[in-house]
Amino acid sequence: MKHLHLLPGLFLAIAACSDSGTGGENNNNNNNNPGDCAPVPLLQGDVRLEEGCYLADQGIDLNDGDALTIAPGTVIFFGPGTRFDINGGSVNAEGTAEKPIILTAVQETRGQWTGVSWRNSDFVDNVWRYVSVEYAGQTPDGAAVDIFEDSGAVRLNARNCTIRESGAYGLSVRSRAATTQLDWSEGSIVDNAKAARLAASALEGLQPPNSWDGNDESFIATGGLVEQDTAWAAHEIPFLIEDDLELD
Repeated sequence: MKHLHLLPGLFLAIAACSDSGTGGENNNNNNNNPGDCAPVPLLQGDVRLEEGCYLADQGIDLNDGDALTIAPGTVIFFGPGTRFDINGGSVNAEGTAEKPIILTAVQETRGQWTGVSWRNSDFVDNVWRYVSVEYAGQTPDGAAVDIFEDSGAVRLNARNCTIRESGAYGLSVRSRAATTQLDWSEGSIVDNAKAARLAASALEGLQPPNSWDGNDESFIATGGLVEQDTAWAAHEIPFLIEDDLELD
């Protein structure tokens, strides 16, 4: 029999919860003008994107064999409706508190671009530090950072990262595969239309502390099948069981 461990302080909700947010100011000190930025170069193979300002007006696609390293202090502007699609490639983005890495939109409005999507990316190089994803979430059922349901094996280790002003969820892990390994902590998921959505099998990878201020709908939606022992940590916002929760 599999066990679900609910840690002290955890709050579960069966009905929708909401927390009306007022929005927040951009604290990333991004003073770049997209029109002055260089176009994103061809990102094939093993590529390092040096510190600077870039415009991805057609989005970014990383496929099998592509390994992208983003230097601290880099800003990438995404055009309307575009996506940062990682399908078989890897992204190492280790910014610093003084030089964060910013993935943002040409226009500072919620839902301007789709966001970062992950599939088939089981690499230890997927380490993010001080990365900010802004103004994404164009698809209502999507997310600014989204690990798809049919994602295959995905690994992401993130610390001190920020997801803000998404028009949909901030963070989403729809994959229920045991090969999906999320390790997220010490981050900020703030001022989004919805906070987060994670399959029940992936919730153990979401660890406090995190900031959840200002989300319009402030809960962590979850549900689905749990096939191995897992523990859910308590967070400052409740869990919403929006799908059948099954223990196998």
